[in-house]
Amino acid sequence: MMDQAADYYAGDVGHVLDYLNARGITEQVARENQLGCVIDPLPGHDPYVGRLVIPYRTPAGVVDLRFRSISPDQSPKYLGLPGRHPRLFNTIAIADEEQVVGICEGELDALIATHMIGVPSVAVPGAQSWNSDRHPRVFRGFERVIVFADGDEAGRNLANTIARDVQQAVVVDMGDGMDVNDAYLTVGLEELRRRAGV
Repeated sequence: MMDQAADYYAGDVGHVLDYLNARGITEQVARENQLGCVIDPLPGHDPYVGRLVIPYRTPAGVVDLRFRSISPDQSPKYLGLPGRHPRLFNTIAIADEEQVVGICEGELDALIATHMIGVPSVAVPGAQSWNSDRHPRVFRGFERVIVFADGDEAGRNLANTIARDVQQAVVVDMGDGMDVNDAYLTVGLEELRRRAGV
């Protein structure tokens, strides 16, 4: 059912392409990742109308959907399906035998890191969503884990927690007030790659 919902909403991704392009995410990346928009909501999805749809894709299929506001006037910024627990986003990107992977705070940041910077990355959906019992196991066997730290107190605290839990983690700070998306648009791809050592 999640796969069908993701496919359905992906058909309306054209409504959010201007927003995504302004954040550095191309139409190709949006379509590859089944990003979409809620225009004609499925039953029970009325609260998500007008929001960007972010499917949580895994090798087994779509396991969750999150809905992001694309307007500063619309709050809260994120909504999720009832009864769902936070999970890592974009685990499909690190399913192959990669040696270097990344961790970001926020789904769109993970897409920028994966597709633009070239570091297959997952996202923690919010600074309080890291699970020190479960999540570190995902990164066993990777040679290097780059933690792209948001440049605020919550982001840096999250990065420090991940670095404590994941032995091979290396923290790369995005700079005061910036996340991966901001840094990509501000300092550029080459500078981010230099900071990450890739």
